[in-house]
Amino acid sequence: MPSPKYRNDIQGLRAVAALLVAVYHIWFHRVSGAVDLFFFISAYFMTTSLLRRLDGEPLRAQWRQICQFWVNLLKRMLPQGWVVLVVAALAAWYITPMTWWQQMISEFAGAATFTVNWVLAAHGNDYLHTGDVPSPVQHYWAMAVQLQVYVIWPVLIWAAARIGRHLHLTSPRAVLLVLGVLGTASLAYSVFLTGVDQPLAYYDTFTRFWEFAAGGIFAVVLPLLRVPRPVRIVSGWIGLLGLLSFGMLVNVSERFPGAMALVPLAFAALIFISTETGSPFSTERLLGSRPLVWLGANSYGLYLWHWPILTLWLANNGQSQLSFSQGIVAIELAVLLAWLTTRFIEAPLRRATKQPATPHHVARARGHRVATPPTKALQGIGTLGLVLALVVTLWGMHIRQLTKVANETANPGAAVLTSGYDGPQLFTSLQPSPAGLAQQWPEWPRSSCTAHAEYGVAVTECILDARLQASTEASPTIFVLGSSHTDSWTTTLAQVVQEQHWRMRVLVGPSCEVQSYSDDQFELAEKTDSVCAAMNQVALDVIRQDPPDAILTVGNRSVADSPELSLDSRFIERVDAFREMGIPLIIIRDNPRFSLPPSTCVAALKEPLSQLSNCDVPREEVLSPVPYEDLFPEPLSSDPHVQTLDLSDLFCPDGACPAAIGGVLVYIDGNHPTRDYMRTATPFFAERFIPALERAISTVQ
Repeated sequence: MPSPKYRNDIQGLRAVAALLVAVYHIWFHRVSGAVDLFFFISAYFMTTSLLRRLDGEPLRAQWRQICQFWVNLLKRMLPQGWVVLVVAALAAWYITPMTWWQQMISEFAGAATFTVNWVLAAHGNDYLHTGDVPSPVQHYWAMAVQLQVYVIWPVLIWAAARIGRHLHLTSPRAVLLVLGVLGTASLAYSVFLTGVDQPLAYYDTFTRFWEFAAGGIFAVVLPLLRVPRPVRIVSGWIGLLGLLSFGMLVNVSERFPGAMALVPLAFAALIFISTETGSPFSTERLLGSRPLVWLGANSYGLYLWHWPILTLWLANNGQSQLSFSQGIVAIELAVLLAWLTTRFIEAPLRRATKQPATPHHVARARGHRVATPPTKALQGIGTLGLVLALVVTLWGMHIRQLTKVANETANPGAAVLTSGYDGPQLFTSLQPSPAGLAQQWPEWPRSSCTAHAEYGVAVTECILDARLQASTEASPTIFVLGSSHTDSWTTTLAQVVQEQHWRMRVLVGPSCEVQSYSDDQFELAEKTDSVCAAMNQVALDVIRQDPPDAILTVGNRSVADSPELSLDSRFIERVDAFREMGIPLIIIRDNPRFSLPPSTCVAALKEPLSQLSNCDVPREEVLSPVPYEDLFPEPLSSDPHVQTLDLSDLFCPDGACPAAIGGVLVYIDGNHPTRDYMRTATPFFAERFIPALERAISTVQ
C-alpha cells in the first residue's frame, strides 16, 4: 500500500478536536463527540501505516515491524501520560479533601496502567460510588481505550492479511472484510448496551471498537474514491461545521456511544474527503494553517492537561464551574504545559536511540555473550514509571497510616448524648479517618446468604442466626427490608440480635424503598429498575412462605438540604399488604441528607478538631418538626401492628446536625451513616427498638 501524503489539515483537525473537548468540558459540561474523532483518525493512520509496513515482508520481518509499532506506541503515549499523572497526583494529594483520596487512588492506578475505563465502568455501576467526584484522571478512559485497541490492532491487521492470502484476497480487501465484520458486531453491541446500561457502554472498549474499525475501513476505501473537486470543497465545510455544532445542538451525553456516534465520524470522513482541492476557500487551507498544525502536534498534551487543570482548580476554589475568563486561562495553561511536555519530554524520548556502543564488540569477538543495553527512551519511560509508582504508593501509604491511627482510636461517639455523660469532650483525632470512609459501609456477621433469581435479577438475602439451641422457638426473627438507608441500621441491629440471641434476615437494595407494584408498574420497573422491582417481589414471596415475627424498614425518603417529610403512596400500600398478612412492622424515620457531605466539609477544614462546629447544619434546615407518627394515615397511625421510631436525635441533637459526634464522623457521604458511629449508637437503638418490637409482637399473640 503506498505511503499516504502527509496532511496538515488532519493535524489541524486534531487541534480542533482537542479544543472542542476542552471547551465543552470547561463551559458546557456536555459530550462534543470529539473523542470519537480521535479514535477514527488514529485508526485511519494506524491501518495505512501497518498495511504499508507489512506488505510483501517475510513473516519474521512482519513481526519485527509489529514489535517496532508497539515500541513507538509506548514512546508516544507513556511519557506525557505518566508525567501528567505524576503532577496531577501530587496536586490532588495537596489540594483535594482526603474524603476523595480513596476513590482517586484507584483511578490514578487505573490511569497509570491504562485500564481506568474499566475502573470507571465498575464505579459507575456500583451504588457505593454514586457520590464520586470527577477525578483529575477521569478523561484517561479515552487513552485507556486507545491503548487497549492499539495493542491488538497490528495483530488484527496482520491476521487479516494472512487470512486474505488464503482466500486469494489482497491485504486491503482482507482488512476491509475483517474490520467490516468485527466493526458491525461492535456497533450492534454498542447500540444494545447503550440502551441497557449507558454508563457501562460509555467506558467499554468493545462498544468503542467499531469507531476504530470505521477509521480502518475508511483508510482502505478513501484511495479508491473519486470525488469531484466542488464536492470535496463542500464536504469539508459540512464536516467541519457539523463537528463544531453537533454537541451544542444535540445533547448526546446519555446516548453515546451507540448509533449516535456515527454522526461525528461521518463529519470526520467528510473532512478526510476534502483533500487536494487547491482552493483557498477549502477547509484544507484553514485546518492546514500554521497555528492549527502547531496545536495539532501538541493536541495529545492538551487533552491530557486540560482536565486536571479544570478539576483541581474547581476543587481548590470550591467552585462548580469556571467563569469565561478563568476558562480561557485554563486553556492557555493547558496549551503551555502541553507544549512543554511535548517539546522537552515526549519528543526527546521518541527520538532517543540505543546507548552508544561500548567495547562490547571485543567481548563478542572473544565469544562472550553481552546483553544489549536498553534504549534511552526505555530508560526514560521506566524512570517516569518508577516516579509515578512511588508517588501513588506513598499516597496510598499515607491513607493507610491515617486509617490505622483512626482505627486505633476509641472515641465515644453517640455515647456523649447520654444524660449525665462525664467522659472526654475534646479529642485528639477523629474516628474514622476521612481518608478511610470507603471501609465504613455496614458490616455484620452473616450465618448464610441465598441468591434469588426468580425475576431475572440476582437478589441476595442474608441471615444472621444468633438463636440459642434451647430458645429457638421463643426467639423472634426480624426481617430487614428496604434501601441502603435501612441497611445502615443492620450494623446496629446485628449487635442487638447477637446480644438477645435473635434471628435477622436482610434483603436490601441500592435506593430500593419498600413499595407495592401493580402489574403494569412491575413490568415498567423491570425495564427501568429491575433490581428494586425484583427485590420487592422476592421479599413479598419470601415473607408469604416464611413469615417473620416483624419487619424493619425505613419509611420516608429524606430530601437533601430540606426538611420535607412525606411517605410514598406505594410504600403505604405495601405496608397495608404486610398488615393484612398479620406481620408487625417497625418503621424508622430516615436520617437527614446533605448535598455537601459533612465529612468532606470536615476534611476541608484547616484545623478540623477545633473548627468542627463550622460544619454543623441547623436542624430545622434538614428535619421537619412534625412528629413522625403523625405522618402515617389511618388506619396505620392507630394500628398497634405498626410501630414508628424517630431516632433523628442521634443525628441532630441540640438543634444542630453535626458532622461528628463524640469524636466520631457521622456520615460516609451526604446521607449514609458511618459504621463506627452506628456501633456507638447501639445502646440508644436497643433502648427504643426492643420495647417497640415487644409491643408489635404482643398485638399478634
